[in-house]
Amino acid sequence: MPLIKRVSRIDYYLEVVFDDDSVRAIEIAHYLNIDATKMLQNKPTLSKIPVRADSKAIIWDDGTEIPVDFLYDNSMLMGWIDKSWGINTQAWQPIKFTTAQIMIELRNSELHSSLLLDEKPYPALMFSSVSFGIYENIPWYHIPFPGDNGVYEPEWEESPIVLDTLDQLVEMTNNAIDSKTDTTLNISDLLQKTGCELFVKSISPRNAAIFAKRFKRNSA
Repeated sequence: MPLIKRVSRIDYYLEVVFDDDSVRAIEIAHYLNIDATKMLQNKPTLSKIPVRADSKAIIWDDGTEIPVDFLYDNSMLMGWIDKSWGINTQAWQPIKFTTAQIMIELRNSELHSSLLLDEKPYPALMFSSVSFGIYENIPWYHIPFPGDNGVYEPEWEESPIVLDTLDQLVEMTNNAIDSKTDTTLNISDLLQKTGCELFVKSISPRNAAIFAKRFKRNSA
């Protein structure tokens, strides 16, 4: 049985470090029957969560105990503790992936789009310094240094091939969503053309929603 070493929280999203040095993420709102949309109505809640003395559960605000097996089995593997930084560090290395797909499914007349990295669902991917994801059928990307003066500054900004790839990802995803039919897009080759290493991205549902709505507003 895995044991919990550390837990951090943003609203109803948890990042958990287990004793096998894996870093895993899980959105817990669904399992606690909480309306996750309330997260966007308030400022983010960042906090440490009490871990039971035997490290076999976490204790939620209302006293609910969530067992370690449940957390481990229902969470996404994000990476591994980087021991080269020392045993007391918070640093960890995200895992790399080789294949990426965008899946569009029509379930009971409702459209669902998702991002699969090595055939597992993740909220976002990262290459170079940028993030790309899909939230409630809205493809989005976030660039820390987008550039706004019309002059390309390579020490701060992404290369043209990265920016072009992001636009293609959004266009491909939107076209697939607009078709309203079951579709699977393999985007691995497109990403690999950038020459960047590809990693899974740890992001809270709240931030994914914010990025998606901001991107949609700015693209309108």
